[in-house]
Amino acid sequence: MDLLLWILSGMDRCVLNSNIDHLWQHFHSWSRSKSNSFISFHTPQPITCSTAFALAAVLRFLTPAERVLAKNNVYRGWFDKSQRHAINAGTVNGNESTTVYADGLSYNLEEGWYEFRCTCNMIVPSIMKGERSLPELLGSFATSQQPFCYEHVVRAYLTKKDGGDLSELADHHSTKDAFTKIVKAVSCLYARMVAGDGLLDILSKLSLDESCDSLIDGNCFDDVGDDDYRPLHFKGGSVPPESFLLKAKLSNNRDEMRSVVFSEVASTIAIDLHTHLLPPSHGALCLYGIDELLTYHYLVAEYFMTAPVAITPEDFYALTKQKQADMIWKALFIDRTPVSEACRGVVTTLVAFGLQQEVQSRDINAVRKFYSKYRDEGVAGAEKYSSMVYKKAGVRYAVMTNIPFDPTEAQHWKPKPKVSKA
Repeated sequence: MDLLLWILSGMDRCVLNSNIDHLWQHFHSWSRSKSNSFISFHTPQPITCSTAFALAAVLRFLTPAERVLAKNNVYRGWFDKSQRHAINAGTVNGNESTTVYADGLSYNLEEGWYEFRCTCNMIVPSIMKGERSLPELLGSFATSQQPFCYEHVVRAYLTKKDGGDLSELADHHSTKDAFTKIVKAVSCLYARMVAGDGLLDILSKLSLDESCDSLIDGNCFDDVGDDDYRPLHFKGGSVPPESFLLKAKLSNNRDEMRSVVFSEVASTIAIDLHTHLLPPSHGALCLYGIDELLTYHYLVAEYFMTAPVAITPEDFYALTKQKQADMIWKALFIDRTPVSEACRGVVTTLVAFGLQQEVQSRDINAVRKFYSKYRDEGVAGAEKYSSMVYKKAGVRYAVMTNIPFDPTEAQHWKPKPKVSKA
């Protein structure tokens, strides 16, 4: 891994004096074992950013600087910070700065190139006719492209027996979605690398143990026919504003445009101009937690559509907030499928907090336990919770709707009289 990074960044020539074939076999085996480990799980485990980065780095290493015919399957790549199209496609002989490092392959730090060998052949009809080598397919893009454009090649490589060898992951019904995500995550990282973002720069800003979902540019499943009817949730941008990828031109391809527009819209920070929420600085008026979510007036109204006749609104409101929440949870989330807009809002919120298992098991007390860790910290905990919600929702700030004649509210926002010093 370190050797591959050093090759692309040109940091130290002495580390290059080892056999690249051994490196490739070790790195390839590592990436296969990391990815294939998910096949054995009935519920796919999140594939991490580190796995996506490793696979993208391999593809970046196997990308030739120019579209030239290979001799003996040997191609020439370019180091980070070198001008890709300025690399001399010819063979340099007798140059003191050129070093032979393995099986007759060479590299030149001063001129910014290295040689590599690749015999992996694939068929990707959408790019080139007939069977082509992986470097030939990757090199067919004359200029840097958007992530969507590379997905066909990445998918073909990851499913190839002598490539990523992840066909089982791609074909199994329980891991098919996870495979789609890793294809899109690898495509986004690879697009950034080819556009000019340095591998070490990318690596330094990655949360390696985080799910690779955060690296996906566009919708996770934008190849699904009815995707236009899916709800649009906020998703932080996978391409940082300083990335060279943002300078890559867009084509007239509908799917490419759709992917980019989706990503830009989904990552846009919003402002909530009307809310009845009050901040942690308002003390007891700052309401949050599963009991507050479940007793929202929409859900209370829906509950009374199903409640026994014997339960009157007066009886219901005489109960504690927790008891009210328990009754609504049982009626709308356990006894019935939560399909209404209000119910789906609760489920969406809990899933965004990573509480999928608690929702699946219908364990409301486990959900309360999640909130209790914030409540136990008082105002500081409420501030942490509030910041997390705004970040996950993609909201910069909200404008409160105040009741100016309510002294309980007014005491928190009215200017406090200055105390004169004697």
